[in-house]
Amino acid sequence: MKHHGSKRIAVVLALLLMAAGAGLVWFAFRASGGEIGKEAQSSAAVPELPEAAAEPEADRVLLPGWDGQYSLSADGLSLILEKRLLPEENSLQPDFSALFEELCYEAVDASFSTDGSHTILPEKSGRTFDPEGAQRLWEQSPEGEVHIPLQTVQPQVISAMLESLLYRDLLGAVTTKYNNSGESRCINLHLASAKIDGYVLFPGEEFSFNTVVGPRTEEAGFLPAPAYAGYDNIKEEIGGGVCQVSTGVYAASLFAFLEIKSHTSHIYPPNYIQLGTDATVTIPEGGGRSIDLKVINSKSYPVKIVSYCEETVRENGRPLRTVTVEIWGTLEDDDYMPIEFDNSYIDIYDYDRVIPPAYPDREGYKIKFTHEESEFEDETGKGLHTLTHRKVYDSAGTLVEDKIVNPTYSAGYALDTYYYRG
Repeated sequence: MKHHGSKRIAVVLALLLMAAGAGLVWFAFRASGGEIGKEAQSSAAVPELPEAAAEPEADRVLLPGWDGQYSLSADGLSLILEKRLLPEENSLQPDFSALFEELCYEAVDASFSTDGSHTILPEKSGRTFDPEGAQRLWEQSPEGEVHIPLQTVQPQVISAMLESLLYRDLLGAVTTKYNNSGESRCINLHLASAKIDGYVLFPGEEFSFNTVVGPRTEEAGFLPAPAYAGYDNIKEEIGGGVCQVSTGVYAASLFAFLEIKSHTSHIYPPNYIQLGTDATVTIPEGGGRSIDLKVINSKSYPVKIVSYCEETVRENGRPLRTVTVEIWGTLEDDDYMPIEFDNSYIDIYDYDRVIPPAYPDREGYKIKFTHEESEFEDETGKGLHTLTHRKVYDSAGTLVEDKIVNPTYSAGYALDTYYYRG
């Protein structure tokens, strides 16, 4: 029994060995694509092992930083940046100086237009923040949204302020009489006065009497009236008399300290204003050299010319006719505040203008014209050269400024020249 059992065990082992060998042969056959007999293959070949797995990558370095994006809060009072952990190569640090240049701007004061429309350009608020303070806030903040405070910068001059300043102060004024003028001359005066009334002159702009009043023609409503036509010659000329209005503009502009660009005195002393403060104008028919009065607004604010004629009856029943020219603007801190415009001259011109102080806390000044005369004689005739002074007196009567208003040239002052009649 034991002998037969040993045989069975041997047979089983042999069969197992044969089966194992067959399996190896089949595995080798499959690995070679089914081909047997190649040198590189054998029924006893060992299968190749798979490649070893790669070692895991090291963790990417994350740093607290900024992704370059920003936004503004709904109320516009904060700059919002997101501070979070980002890969090292993507982690930015805010450049608050560059952000300041990009986001901040200065306030703009309300101003006057320069396109001739005579409008007020509204003010604009500005925006700013502190770059150094923003950097410290960023560094001290944890992850999440970082709010950088923004400040609104208010303009110093707003539209309402400019509107309240416009034409609030009387800068200069002149009144002259034309009691003995004929009807046609009165009409010419009224018409020229109405044409300049309300004219606005912005800073740096020029007023030209001939441009504003225009040609003196019958089509424009002007009538023939006496006018100077050269030495010792008076004739009827369309628009005669308008020089009394241009004289008012000139003298009022001197009182207002405006710049005179072009001015010519009459050939004869006028009988309605003192020497050196008159201004003749003309636009000759058919061409020729015109004479114009040109005034520049040398102030920081606009000025307005107000002109009007008044006709009343005096106590003796005779007419009182006057034309007044006023310059309205804005007194600045370094301007003389006028309380009297004095155009008196040897008690003939009695229309000195006394006005109440515009600001009781400021000192008022009296502004007066005087002149120097020197006689001459040339081939045309005898006459006077005049040098005109604008004098300013304080409330105590002390002279504080004395300025010659005649134009100056390289050779000196251009004297006003008048001839005697006849």
